[in-house]
Amino acid sequence: MGAVALKQPSFALDEVSAKRLAVAIQNVQAQYPFVIDPKMQAWMNLAAIGGIIYVPRVIALANASKKPKAVPQRPAEATAEPTREEVLSAAPIVQPDYKGPTTPSELFGRYSVGG
Repeated sequence: MGAVALKQPSFALDEVSAKRLAVAIQNVQAQYPFVIDPKMQAWMNLAAIGGIIYVPRVIALANASKKPKAVPQRPAEATAEPTREEVLSAAPIVQPDYKGPTTPSELFGRYSVGG
């Protein structure tokens, strides 16, 4: 089940591991007094097995029907990186008036605590 869901053949269980897992699941189920109606259990098993069988096929079909996206071609002149001088000359750097070190209370104001 994990091999199919994760598309990893290495997750496939051999017969011995599958039996050990089944026994462990039965041991956990034996600890709980919850009983499921056999008809409901049959429907749940049908849904689970149907999902295990058909979900990977539906996903594969959906992936196969997707068209690859065309990568837009950039003009040749746009592929060159601008030089440092071009970048610096394009947007002047504006610096605020620097007045020396600032304390948090000068930045955010003084808050009175209490009342």
